Amino acid sequence: MSDLLENPYAPPTVEARVRRRSRFERERRSVLVAIVLSVVTLGLYQCVWFMLRQPFLDSLDSDKKLGALGRGPLMTAVAFWIISIAAVVVPDAAPLVTPVSIGGGVVMLIASFRVMRILRSNFARTGRSLQVSAIATFLFGTLYLQFKINQAADIPAHRRSKSAKKRASGSRISEDTG
Repeated sequence: MSDLLENPYAPPTVEARVRRRSRFERERRSVLVAIVLSVVTLGLYQCVWFMLRQPFLDSLDSDKKLGALGRGPLMTAVAFWIISIAAVVVPDAAPLVTPVSIGGGVVMLIASFRVMRILRSNFARTGRSLQVSAIATFLFGTLYLQFKINQAADIPAHRRSKSAKKRASGSRISEDTG
């Protein structure tokens, strides 16, 4: 009976706002499953991870975007697999395996550090008090980045007002001149 008396045009209650899932919550994935998938697919899942997360990462409030770089690791992995298979069939293709695998590793590192910068920028803009380590990004790549995305899902964003942003930028200017 109380449902009939409620105003359908009233603003949502606090509980309704809290229940709404953040974009980070929708991107939450198990790091353990990612490890298993990386082992089972011989590292190919990490390349797929970039493609699956690209729309999400590009939608974040950040100076950087992943863009076409999100497809780079997968394309490099496919090239590596093709050349590796060709090296078994055609012995003359064997010298190409090492340069392509090194190139793939470099592309993965570049993409991982781009994602790190996207997350850092977004966390700073949304007031999430999370740090993203460059060393951990280098050592663990997509597994660490997924862990940070999962952590961000647990911390609500705190948007700063425009006046607070102006005050913060004004204080930086006065610190630089003083």
